[in-house]
Amino acid sequence: MKKLVRLYHFIISTIIYFICNIAIANCSITGADSLSFGSYNPLDSSDNISQSNITIDCSGRRSFTVKLSTGSSADYSQRKLYNNSNPLNYNIYLDTGFTSIWGDGTNNTNFYSNTNRGTDVIIAYGKIPAQQNISQGTYSDSIIVTLEF
Repeated sequence: MKKLVRLYHFIISTIIYFICNIAIANCSITGADSLSFGSYNPLDSSDNISQSNITIDCSGRRSFTVKLSTGSSADYSQRKLYNNSNPLNYNIYLDTGFTSIWGDGTNNTNFYSNTNRGTDVIIAYGKIPAQQNISQGTYSDSIIVTLEF
């Protein structure tokens, strides 16, 4: 009977621990700036570079991840900005060297992860490759930011 009571106590303690841990976990995206590239000159030999901030506020939990969607191109290897049906290639990266494509961890992409609590400002690095033959106009894309904790 003593073993049964100890096991019961352990199970109840474990359930209470998990309920408390879940109840105090709170994470939210408190800011996400637009990734604005400004004017693009197709004759320029330099890539068009930009960056923006995503602000995450997490308390009561030790880890979270931030993943990005493919946008309207449905492909991480080369995201596309569109002006009607006219595409302009670009991508979003986790690093200033533009080697780590920010995605969801599939298809050779990576995602942001952090084990700290509190506020975290993450920088998204964007690049439009130089000398693309495009039509004049305004190009845009919509990216979904997913916060998992």
